[in-house]
Amino acid sequence: MPAQIVNLRLLTALTCAYCYLFTPAIAQTSSDSAPQLSKLDSHGEPLPLTAQEWDCVKDEQTGLVWEKKDPSSALHGQDTFIWYQPEQAALGKETGVPRANPELFGIDNTCYGYRSNDPASYCNTSAYSNRVNQSQYCGFSDWRLPSAHELLSLVDPQLSGNDYLPSIDTDFFPFTRRFAYWTSTLNEVGNVIGVFADEILLDNLERTDYLSVRLVRGEPLQP
Repeated sequence: MPAQIVNLRLLTALTCAYCYLFTPAIAQTSSDSAPQLSKLDSHGEPLPLTAQEWDCVKDEQTGLVWEKKDPSSALHGQDTFIWYQPEQAALGKETGVPRANPELFGIDNTCYGYRSNDPASYCNTSAYSNRVNQSQYCGFSDWRLPSAHELLSLVDPQLSGNDYLPSIDTDFFPFTRRFAYWTSTLNEVGNVIGVFADEILLDNLERTDYLSVRLVRGEPLQP
């Protein structure tokens, strides 16, 4: 189904105010079929669908492996991050900044383990990806920020369009919040695209907004 596109502005660093201002941006689409999900253990090995504990989720349809959020996990909890992707410099794109408020001691402390004197602990998308890779999460070290197309591929058409419930399968992705998530996708004017409530594209974000992150690994999914 077509993904809606809206403008979002986060009015403070730590709270989110949604302003539904529809814009004539180019629509992307999510898959017409439901993801074929399976559960993986801490080594990336498949588990029975009935498993009560699992670490990652694989979409057998796309081959992508997804991060499972868990508030009991220090590293994979419900933290928020600013968008900082230094590899964009090689493409002539704006990278963002490692910290949103370097002159203020505590306000950037939105993720587990943050220390103001340690860039590796900063609450940005790049530092977070690096920490997850260093942990060998599910046995892998190639975790990255997903594209908008990849994040939309998790939408289950039968769950889509509900104003109150997630549009992805919470039997595999428990603790899913109807919040805004970062992607690696930039639009034609260089703005970062986010995804709100699983299937609404946001094209008016600042790189210093604090959003959620769900990492992915695998061969990039082509639009």
